[in-house]
Amino acid sequence: MRKLVCIAFAILKNNKPCDPLYETNTRLHNLFQDGIYRHNHPSMAGNIMASSPNRPTSPHLQVYRLPLTGLISIAHRMTGVLLVLGLVMLVWQLLAVSSGEQAYLMMQSWLAMWPLKVIFWGFVYALFFHLCHGVRHLLWDAGFGFERDDLNRFAVIELAGSFVLTAITFFTL
Repeated sequence: MRKLVCIAFAILKNNKPCDPLYETNTRLHNLFQDGIYRHNHPSMAGNIMASSPNRPTSPHLQVYRLPLTGLISIAHRMTGVLLVLGLVMLVWQLLAVSSGEQAYLMMQSWLAMWPLKVIFWGFVYALFFHLCHGVRHLLWDAGFGFERDDLNRFAVIELAGSFVLTAITFFTL
């Protein structure tokens, strides 16, 4: 409250506010405006970094190769999106079943097309991949599998397990 009264009083008197940081902020502002402080301050470093030819750049995607665990992590996120799209398809099937015979037959004719069959099996694979990745996280929660060799081995087991579970489902349906 005291600060508000002080600022209001200063505005009425046409003076600077009586904020203790006002002087410091004003001096820094003037230094930035004059260009004296600009090159050494971290907030202004973005302008200088981009133009410096001796500065190292971050690895480009064509040079840097993600480790297997990084690729698995990205794939886990992508399959999460596929699961959401698959749930929309599942809701559509349930609505067709509950809407009557005509809607059910139309839904069956749509699902008989090969592109939708591929999408369906992609959904099944995403489901099993998420399951295997969840088991992997449970192992991590228990404290297992943090060594570099274990990380890669579990990633391969996760991929193989999701493919095997999808194949078993494919051949049993």
